[in-house]
Amino acid sequence: LAQIRAKQVPDPVKRRRADYIIPSGQDRGLVVAAVRRIVQDAARLPPGVWPGRWLHRSGVGLPHAA
Repeated sequence: LAQIRAKQVPDPVKRRRADYIIPSGQDRGLVVAAVRRIVQDAARLPPGVWPGRWLHRSGVGLPHAA
């Protein structure tokens, strides 16, 4: 467990790097509002805004095998 924790990025660093922080463990309405805001912001992004290497590595946006 100590080895796993040693490799983890500390929470304050993750929060500084994050574009959004979803308030989990709080009122459900706050969570829904935060997710709604993120989805609305993402819908306004122009196509191709993420580098292709991110999409390819994660498998997002690749056609599914039939």
